[in-house]
Amino acid sequence: MHPRIKEAMSLLDAPRELFYSDRPDAQLLWIRCCRLRGAGVPRMVAAQIVANSDTDGRDLKWDTKSMRRLQDARADEKPLIGVLGAIGTGKTIAVCTLLDPEDIYVSATDVARLSDHYSDDRKRLDQLSRVKVLAVDELGQEEDRDRKRIEVFIHRRIEEGLVTFAIGNMAPDEFRECYGDRLMRRAKDYGALVVMNEPLSAGGKGLA
Repeated sequence: MHPRIKEAMSLLDAPRELFYSDRPDAQLLWIRCCRLRGAGVPRMVAAQIVANSDTDGRDLKWDTKSMRRLQDARADEKPLIGVLGAIGTGKTIAVCTLLDPEDIYVSATDVARLSDHYSDDRKRLDQLSRVKVLAVDELGQEEDRDRKRIEVFIHRRIEEGLVTFAIGNMAPDEFRECYGDRLMRRAKDYGALVVMNEPLSAGGKGLA
């Protein structure tokens, strides 16, 4: 494990007393960790983001055209932002750097499970349905029979004017095959479709 990621992992486990540390850089990075975890960002992803933050707790410049397109789509509050491409290109990290503490990160399998008529966690489903910005990751990893529920869930959020990041290790044609022509058209017509096939880098130096 890269030393910077290891240090970031230790910050994630640090007690609240670190906030009162005499190390301003540690304080700011610890706050950044808390913000990411508050949005539900996975522990390792949060550690990678923090490892590539400067001492002010800000993310380093992500030096790719794809990242700039994602930033623009987030700023414009596009209702559907498809983030597709090859495995290991930093799609999840890229999206999670754009999340605020009040936003939510969730896996596609959790969306499918909660959308089931037999789910007893309607409160959580309602939260996911209403949150202003939601990142749905690992699309394509759910069971085939669950894909229609995910498609319907995302359509409903679009109709409510809410922002949904749809993240998956797949090409656009595979996304269309899994979730239908209508969802793909919505991403292209009044959302954004970002295909990441080159690894994300921080300041042109690569991720830690």
